[in-house]
Amino acid sequence: MIPMSLQQAAINTGGLVLGNSGNQQIIFSAITTDSREAMPESLFIALKGDNFNAHDFIDKALTQGAVACMLDEVRETPLPIIKVDNTLTALGQLAGSVRAQFDLPCIGITGSCGKTTVKEMIASILSNKGQVMATKGNFNNAIGVPLTLFRLTPEDQFAVIEMGASKAGDIDEIAQLVNPDVALITNVAAAHLQGMGTLEGVAKVKGELLDHLQAGGTAVLEQHSPWLVQWKSKLKSQQKLRTFSSTNAAADYYAAESQCLQQDDGKCTFVAITPVGDIDIQLSIPGKHNVENALAAMAAAMAVGASLADCQKGLAEISAVQGRLEILTGIQGCRIINDSYNANPQSLLVAMQLLSEFAGTKILVLGDMAELGDGAITAHSDAGKQAKALGLDGLYATGKLSHYCVAGFGKGAEHFHTKSELATAVLAKIKNSKVDADECTILVKGSRSAAMEEIVKILKQPAELNKASSICY
Repeated sequence: MIPMSLQQAAINTGGLVLGNSGNQQIIFSAITTDSREAMPESLFIALKGDNFNAHDFIDKALTQGAVACMLDEVRETPLPIIKVDNTLTALGQLAGSVRAQFDLPCIGITGSCGKTTVKEMIASILSNKGQVMATKGNFNNAIGVPLTLFRLTPEDQFAVIEMGASKAGDIDEIAQLVNPDVALITNVAAAHLQGMGTLEGVAKVKGELLDHLQAGGTAVLEQHSPWLVQWKSKLKSQQKLRTFSSTNAAADYYAAESQCLQQDDGKCTFVAITPVGDIDIQLSIPGKHNVENALAAMAAAMAVGASLADCQKGLAEISAVQGRLEILTGIQGCRIINDSYNANPQSLLVAMQLLSEFAGTKILVLGDMAELGDGAITAHSDAGKQAKALGLDGLYATGKLSHYCVAGFGKGAEHFHTKSELATAVLAKIKNSKVDADECTILVKGSRSAAMEEIVKILKQPAELNKASSICY
């Protein structure tokens, strides 16, 4: 972050620096909202949530090294204060002012599934051309996106920003801070329906990203999306469109042929057809769905200057992200697909399809999928039926809604009241299996609230014996 004075921060947020006049000239070079973090030369912004009020931790921020704080409640503290009307609003305003100081290509990404994978792919491709600042972890909401923008430095040559949403207006709120040169929508699926209502509602929210595309920017969209025409209507005459598809030759970026190499844990090779030529691509991550993710990433990265060679190298060297289709070695040599980070019906189907492609015994371990609204029961029942249709050998589930998955699957499925009981049953299944453990593959998946990573910890070998190959989805 470029250093900023308290006076500048107050001007950018409509706030007021309290105390003596010298406070206005105090400089900070980082921003944090977590009082548990070390804060050298930082401005501590005290946010509020349903179950917390960070104003209660100002003293902790002082001991952690903060040089000032931003509050919307005046509290007694030795720290210099910027008083604002609302700290969350001010967080966004301050992030927008930081973004405005940087004239560098910025790619904004949203979508129901695949956005984290595509973000990692784009960052890997562009790293062959220069320094890339990309979203870390799940910092993709109204707090995470500003904190990501604060990480920008003069040394950065590209920015890749992921944006998530759970309700109408979420993307609009954060996209106006990012103002991307490239706006990429991966897809629309049944995710966060509790807050967006219908697939049409999801498409509308994702399309909010296009409202903040730079004047000469490029939109990157699915060729086969039912909402392509709707999204295209948002583009201005000087804005460009690039489409992608793993199967549709009408797209600007598509796959002429592809092959998944099962002996290499489901990794794919394909021929990418692009407006500037064709190239062989070998992915370092598993899953046929990642062919389309790779094409989307190529379209976005090439829109800001990446070459075919950059794409080829970057897609072969993608960094691993924990909990997203992560291939692990489990006890007794069984294979674990750790996709426990999150779940919705589409991402679950993709993960089950990957599981079905492995040889030997295939077991699905599932927790509830959250935020599906009125369609939650049907979605879980359908998932069980899909698992059976894909030829999976067993389904072990826990959670209130997962009962419906078990019912949909039928014989071979079991429900457990606790994750501990589920883990015990899976371990027994592995140990008592008639096939060798190294011929058994277990997919573990569930929404963030299900915390299915606890099952993964039980099933995998000790870290020093474990070999992992992972990617986010």
